[in-house]
Amino acid sequence: MCGHCFVVCPQDAKQIVDETEKVKVLLQSGDPVIVSLAPSFVANYEGVGIESMREALKKLGFFDAAPSEAPQGEYKMPTLEEMDKRELLRLEKEMTGLYLMGHPMAEYEQLAERLGCANTADLRNADEVGGIYKDESRVDLLCIITNVRKKITKNNTTMAFITAEDVFGSIEVIVFPKIYERQTQLFTEGNVILIHGRLSVREDEEAKLVCESAEPCPPAVRQASNAVTQPQKKTAKTPGLFLRFAGENCPEIERAQRVLDFFDGNNTVYFYYCDTKKYIRQPYSHSADVNAPMLKELRRILGEENVIYIDDRQGGQ
Repeated sequence: MCGHCFVVCPQDAKQIVDETEKVKVLLQSGDPVIVSLAPSFVANYEGVGIESMREALKKLGFFDAAPSEAPQGEYKMPTLEEMDKRELLRLEKEMTGLYLMGHPMAEYEQLAERLGCANTADLRNADEVGGIYKDESRVDLLCIITNVRKKITKNNTTMAFITAEDVFGSIEVIVFPKIYERQTQLFTEGNVILIHGRLSVREDEEAKLVCESAEPCPPAVRQASNAVTQPQKKTAKTPGLFLRFAGENCPEIERAQRVLDFFDGNNTVYFYYCDTKKYIRQPYSHSADVNAPMLKELRRILGEENVIYIDDRQGGQ
């Protein structure tokens, strides 16, 4: 109980790390989580005893020995309040770098389509042959902010470079001082917002979006979507051939690819993976000539509901 092992730990563990939020995610999984705590660790904290440490661990939701009348080795799982789904997804992305249980923008897909918003996949591929957006195109993007990087300008004002993400991917958005300083709280990591901007495409650089104005979502955008003027807003579905698969290792992918290769053409092809809930735009070299025999064969392989074709005239097949 002298605490000496904390000072001369053979693993060189001389730094105390607070991973409380990560622990909460593990506890929410429902699986037993056991903490290994050296008794001398307690001695490192003045005025803290074993019982105090045990109570702290119980509050975090770890297993603890049942009262003495219960049989030895029997434990009680504490009842925990379910964490908010968005908070779980945020912690999941922070820990793994990926969204595994879903995507925070999945619930906004229909709203984005109703508002006629662009998606990040098409924005990143702007100016490509067959692309639907060009440099200086004005677009709307419904997105979640996943990163904010601030910069002080020569005039001592603050601008920001934010990472905006939807289910298709992400894109960098430039927010100049006049807009950022007026709506600083809006451009906060984790916020879902509607950006009205101008596309900037430069040679040998990834496409960027220059923010011209922005508004929160929800509730402002959801209310706006029901406004009388909303039906006048231009709505456009992304043209192309959309194929849905269970995941990237789905055996039907190879069979479908053989059909696509046979019907080589100029129509953009998108793969949608149900497990990650993401659309992947296929390289332009893998574009296809969409026709009735091709669609019939793909639907035979993948199923009627897993093959959607949207042509340039907004018609679906």
